[in-house]
Amino acid sequence: MAITKLISNPCNSDDALRNLCNYIINPEKVGNSGRYVFGRGIRSDTAYEDITEMQELFGKTSGRRAYHLMVSLPDNLGLGSEDMLEISRKISDLFYPRYQLLCGVHVCQEHLHAHFAVNPVPMEAGNNRKLEINYSFMTELSQEIEKIIDDYT
Repeated sequence: MAITKLISNPCNSDDALRNLCNYIINPEKVGNSGRYVFGRGIRSDTAYEDITEMQELFGKTSGRRAYHLMVSLPDNLGLGSEDMLEISRKISDLFYPRYQLLCGVHVCQEHLHAHFAVNPVPMEAGNNRKLEINYSFMTELSQEIEKIIDDYT
């Protein structure tokens, strides 16, 4: 069973958002090729700027600037980095095209996992409600992620 975790740091400032984006794409964690980094609705190399621009466009630059999610696979599944990249892309489909998302699969560590930064500001005109991730959302998200992973085991 995968571990799906909402990181409790609220990411509620420019610095916190910039640090989160930099952490997710850190070459020491994802490798130097950039292969294990992608953005949906944003470019991975300009994620901070792209998220900030969307938030400014909709007047939502205060409060939570991003949600930080982590998905970790158990070692006993025998899945590799390429599998985790594919799984992460499918997980990103659960948010995109409604929300911008940055993902980095951290392959340069003992335990294979992916980090996601999700912009809580929707990209659709007329929707002024930010994404709210709560316990029931995380429960449903975890169930959807398990379905995705089941296709690989």
